[in-house]
Amino acid sequence: MGEKSSLPPIAWAANDGHLILWLIDLIQEHENFIVLFGKKDPKENTSGESKVAVYTRIAQKLFSDDFEQHHKTLVNRIKSKVDEYV
Repeated sequence: MGEKSSLPPIAWAANDGHLILWLIDLIQEHENFIVLFGKKDPKENTSGESKVAVYTRIAQKLFSDDFEQHHKTLVNRIKSKVDEYV
């Protein structure tokens, strides 16, 4: 099995849900939204990016201090949080 992460749980609700609100903002950025949820306009070209690439970009922005050491864990936690609400 995989390694157990030493990263503590993410306090999503701390500071009046600041991380959740920031996550929502990042998801709504056009280049992220079309990959995660599809195109709004059928004429629009897709970016060719994977969902993992988007989750990675979001994790790096949200958790820049811990990203290098806990890359896989943070990407998985972002994906899980998004999946929780979709």
